[in-house]
Amino acid sequence: MLSIGRSSLLKPRVDDVLGKVFISHITEEAPIAAVLKKFIEAKFLNQLSVFVSSEIHDLPPGVRWFQKIEEALTDSDLMLIICSPSSLTRPWINFEAGCGWIQRKNIIPLCHSGQTKGQLPYPFSELQAIDLEESVSAEHLISALCNQFGILSPPENLREFHKQLVKAAVFTSVASPQVIHSLRQRTELINQDLEKLLNSANVAKQTVWTSAFLSSFAIGADDLFPDDQREYLKLLLKERDLLLSLARKGCNIKCIISPANANHLLHSGINYAVRRTKRLLGFLTSGDRALNSIDWTVSEVATRNLYVIGHTSCFEGYTRGIQQGYGLTLRQTSPEVIKAHIELYSGFFKGLAARSLAKWTNEIESEKGTSERQLLRIATTHCLERSLDFLDMSAKAADT
Repeated sequence: MLSIGRSSLLKPRVDDVLGKVFISHITEEAPIAAVLKKFIEAKFLNQLSVFVSSEIHDLPPGVRWFQKIEEALTDSDLMLIICSPSSLTRPWINFEAGCGWIQRKNIIPLCHSGQTKGQLPYPFSELQAIDLEESVSAEHLISALCNQFGILSPPENLREFHKQLVKAAVFTSVASPQVIHSLRQRTELINQDLEKLLNSANVAKQTVWTSAFLSSFAIGADDLFPDDQREYLKLLLKERDLLLSLARKGCNIKCIISPANANHLLHSGINYAVRRTKRLLGFLTSGDRALNSIDWTVSEVATRNLYVIGHTSCFEGYTRGIQQGYGLTLRQTSPEVIKAHIELYSGFFKGLAARSLAKWTNEIESEKGTSERQLLRIATTHCLERSLDFLDMSAKAADT
């Protein structure tokens, strides 16, 4: 527990309150909000009133919760928004932040669990944020509150407060995966994560890991989707365009593709596979500057769809019963899980890359002094050309 002295026992009186602080948070991150509320009110001798919706004294049973939150937000002088890779994808956080923005509140994002100041999406990136994992975060927060409300703060060792913040953040970071059954919802969330990364300050230093049948780069507007699936196709095209934009900004895309071959189940038929194979071959030989940031490798057996985007990951999992295959997607934001996924797929990618280079490039191409990225692109091109031959033979055999 924090040891602040007898000031923590004082009861606030309305006349004594110099300012009101509203803390916006998701339910899973309530422990962080609780630590902040307790410390701020005690530190400033209850001259500051802090509203936290998950605290029973701020939102007691029986009240009209939406009205109470709206009143607290409107009456507040400052908003603290607890930002993590998980919370920034939640509608409620963005709703409250938008309300505060429209009301011209002073807003301070508080980042934790892998969410850094430099990776905040717009418009959060326009705000002066605090990283709770930095050792000076407590001092920066107290300084911001003092400046906001014109209060002098005596020097104090804030190490214990910072320690409790970090402990609360670690507790909330071990989040359960979000289970997604809808392909449309999955793609919408992936697009949100890609947009967030695209709008981050250091996008050129980031890496996106992805695996799929031929990849999103093989999707085209002329794909034969039924009329009731055209909106889903629009989402897939947006996903492709976001990946292209990221690559053109220097973000490294690690792309594992599964070509159509004898080991691959052609779920949607030969014509579908031919169309996408030709489209991907066209992209690989197009000279698009996005290719300068994409590393390719080939898995000649079908691999599960995977994304690791910044501090989130989406990958296919099993529904109940093996016969149903990959009927769901697990979306995770736990830093430990993301780290494990990156370690797993970096090793997988490295092994596949070595195999691709050995099988699909020859000594003449390797002697040209080309980079490994260029050689991997050549290897992928050769593999797709062979795959196209296989599809042509399969189509002819089907016609006879």
